[in-house]
Amino acid sequence: MRNVNKITLLLLLLVFIMGVVSATDNSTAISDDTSPVDSTDSSEVANHNPIVKDDKSIKQAQNKEIIVNQRTGNDTTGLGTSDKPYRSLQKAISVSADNDKIVLSGDKYVLAATTQDIFYKNITITSNDKTVLTRESKAMDDSHVFQVANGHRVTFSDITFDRMSVKSIISNHGNLSIKNCVFKNSNVIKYTGDYYAIINNYQNMIVDNCSFINIKGNTGSALYNRQTLTVSNSNFQSNNAKNGSAIYNIGTLIVRNSKITDNTATDSGAIYNQKELTVTDTIFKNNEARASAAILNLQKATINNCEFNNNYAEGHGIIIYNRANQAELSIANSLITNNKFFEDSLIANNYKTTINNCSITDNACGDAIIYNKGTLTIVNSKTYNNEVLGWGGIIQSEGSLTATNNLFKKSLGAYKGGAICLYNSANTVISSNVFESNNANEYDGYGGAISIENAKNTTIRLNTFNNNLANIGGAIYINSSSVDVCYNKFIKNRAESGSAIYNDGNNFKIRYNNFTANPSSDVGYNVNNYGRGVTSSGNVNYYGTRYPSTIENNGNNGVITNNRFEDSLKAVSTTTTVQAVSGFIGDRITLKATVKDNANTNVEGGNVIFKLNGVTIKDNGKLTGSNNPLKVYVSNGVATTTITADISMKSISQITASYVGSTLYAKSDSGQAKAQIKPRTAMIVVSSNVKTIKQGQTLILKAQIYDTTGGTRSTNIVKYADEFVYFKVNGITLKDSKGNMLKAKIVNGVATLNYIVPLGLSGVTDGKTMTPKNHSILAGFYNKNYVEDIRNTSTFQVERSNITITIANATVNNKTHKLSLTATIKDYLGNIVAGPNKCVVKINGVSLKNATQPLYFYSTNGILKINNIDIPAYNNYKTIEIVTQDRLAYKSQRNTTTTIRVAN
Repeated sequence: MRNVNKITLLLLLLVFIMGVVSATDNSTAISDDTSPVDSTDSSEVANHNPIVKDDKSIKQAQNKEIIVNQRTGNDTTGLGTSDKPYRSLQKAISVSADNDKIVLSGDKYVLAATTQDIFYKNITITSNDKTVLTRESKAMDDSHVFQVANGHRVTFSDITFDRMSVKSIISNHGNLSIKNCVFKNSNVIKYTGDYYAIINNYQNMIVDNCSFINIKGNTGSALYNRQTLTVSNSNFQSNNAKNGSAIYNIGTLIVRNSKITDNTATDSGAIYNQKELTVTDTIFKNNEARASAAILNLQKATINNCEFNNNYAEGHGIIIYNRANQAELSIANSLITNNKFFEDSLIANNYKTTINNCSITDNACGDAIIYNKGTLTIVNSKTYNNEVLGWGGIIQSEGSLTATNNLFKKSLGAYKGGAICLYNSANTVISSNVFESNNANEYDGYGGAISIENAKNTTIRLNTFNNNLANIGGAIYINSSSVDVCYNKFIKNRAESGSAIYNDGNNFKIRYNNFTANPSSDVGYNVNNYGRGVTSSGNVNYYGTRYPSTIENNGNNGVITNNRFEDSLKAVSTTTTVQAVSGFIGDRITLKATVKDNANTNVEGGNVIFKLNGVTIKDNGKLTGSNNPLKVYVSNGVATTTITADISMKSISQITASYVGSTLYAKSDSGQAKAQIKPRTAMIVVSSNVKTIKQGQTLILKAQIYDTTGGTRSTNIVKYADEFVYFKVNGITLKDSKGNMLKAKIVNGVATLNYIVPLGLSGVTDGKTMTPKNHSILAGFYNKNYVEDIRNTSTFQVERSNITITIANATVNNKTHKLSLTATIKDYLGNIVAGPNKCVVKINGVSLKNATQPLYFYSTNGILKINNIDIPAYNNYKTIEIVTQDRLAYKSQRNTTTTIRVAN
């Protein structure tokens, strides 16, 4: 037993000694002696590779990238790295850890019909190129392709989801972000029960810069929201659903800067809202539904700076229907235009609606543009060139109405009320508006501007009625009690009878109004009063005969007092003041002028023309490109409009305004006010698809441009015709084969360029410290809308290449003891290594030396030629070995040959 222990101990000692010898030999780049090849040469490095260490640390870091490439990857042998990717998305998901990022290569991935991934971790799935995810078809596929579990955060970006017929593509119960994605040609497999849209949100979701095209669903073809959903910069086109063809909301929904076009549904061609909705900067166009083509609101909806264009639906509320008894709707700063379908109203209100600073233009419908059965407030808005067939050109109110500081112009075709029809209404105040050139049908229409029937408590005050037309009541027709018409101006209105006012109602008041040149076909006096118990006092030119039947009254128990009747117009002098402007190129800037008369009263009517540095702003909102000036209507003393500042305005210093006058008011010019339009600011974030790469591989350079104008950061770049991004690597501008600068195109704020890493590019800075070398990437942004010299940098590292040594024609002259050979040195791709390699030659394991110093031999561009050098004499030449040292771009290597030709 004691002998056995001794033998075991000896064996262990022998193994230990052999290991030490082996380790010593492997760490030596030259010979069996301990002298380094050249420890003082900064161009060479020791026999280790710090890049490997760096790679290891990257792999161990959080948020690691997992690479998937369907063409080159392998789910069995792959590692999820750029050189050894996985083949399938499912493999990447299965091995991913919390906070990992899966990057798909550009390709079409067909998911198995059984794919149902539930994310119980935080993860990002994205692509570097045009990646499409589709799925094998399966009859009655009652499944969700992806599900996000409660409490987890998932991001999908830069992916196209195509042709999926499922219960849903994504069902979110956590926190989901979808960015730069396209969903198209997909549908919910059933249209009943809990089958909603292709994306269903039950918690928190963000959708940014996405497109939903040709999607079919049940409640919301594209998006169904039960909790909190924010949609921005997105496009919904040609989708179809039962309710809410784009989005169905029973939570909190915010939609910003999006387009919703060409969608169809039964109820609401775009958005169906049951809870809380906010929509800003969004276009609704060419949508169609049986009820409400754009928005159907059942609770609370706020709409700001939106456009509704050419939408169609049946019944009331062609574009917006505020349907429920407690529904609140607010529309501000929006454009409603070109919706021309002779059905019922465009906007229908059953409870409470506020319309502020909107433009309602060039529409046509069967009844009034706005149908009100609840409480309606409309202020600071403009309506013109609208046509209707029924009652009320712009508004038919059967509820409560407040209309203040609006322009009602050129509304045509209404039977009663060219602009407003009050029918069975209550508590109406119409104040400080301009009614101009409205028409209630001159052959049988009533009330060229306003018609009132069976209404309660109506006040019409401080308005201007100019050039309105009807058969009866050129400006106002009254067939209701308790109407007060006061402090208004009536100018050139026309009718067969009652050119300004025709009254059939009792208990009325017509007082403190100014009537000027309102012609009729009737005879008599300015006031034809056939009523009983009417008080008439304080009027000027009451019995004038030049414009008979200006007021035609059949009502009883009323007053016609303190009115003024004038036969001719006298132009009143005016004063115009312009407001200073400032902003940035690409901004919407506001032009504003105030016009007051000689009594410092706000002027109504006429237009203002604006000039920048003496150059008239044209009707296209620019300084050039049209021969027609931009004319801005004066309403309540203010002419205001917005234009987009462009590069031609960069050098302006002053703005002026000219009021061109009207039949009532004389023209006037403003003084100069300060104007300044500055170039925008931006920043660039420079990156690459990988931080470490091999020689000869393609590095994708990326420049993400952010607009930073005004201190905020946005990916929305103000376009310029010749904008581009240029790249420099290590200070050298990248050029094409003709020597011209490569100009990278900018798409959605991103510019990319493929850069092939040159062979022989250094991996470390020097041969002593072995510090990995950071190669610089510089990106510059050129766009004349922005300040000059917008640039930023990033870095990447290059792995030193493995090399191979091939020894050929090794010949030893045994008589003269001379050696000749040829060695070829190649990189990992099989290319001849550029530049010199410092080599040591060993014979039978011993380095060739000059006395006590090693002999060094140098290859030239990968070829080492040795001719008749002196070598020690050996009885037997067993091996010849060549050893290269580390270089900045290449690792050390050695190779041995036993094929030796011995001569003599």
